[in-house]
Amino acid sequence: MRSERRTVLSVEIFGIYHWNRGRYGSPRIVRELESKGIRASRPFVAKLMRERGLRSIVKKKFKKTTNDSHRYLVVENYLIQNFQVKSSKRGLGFRHHLYRRER
Repeated sequence: MRSERRTVLSVEIFGIYHWNRGRYGSPRIVRELESKGIRASRPFVAKLMRERGLRSIVKKKFKKTTNDSHRYLVVENYLIQNFQVKSSKRGLGFRHHLYRRER
């Protein structure tokens, strides 16, 4: 009984994940399952996703640009703060952090 439920959930998760082109993580997948009338906890869905090697695509929040690389307005830095993009060592390298360099 338990293994059957686990198999059915795993198939549903796999389908939802690929239907949304890998952009859904466990919280969104849980909401999709609930809309279908299937109850499952977020940690359990996350565990099943890890077992199948499913990870959601994480988009970068910041993009380093220069004045010449695009046609958008660039506001002058009146506060004279020097910001740099620094990639983290953890994960797959998708996460970037914006920090202020001390003078």
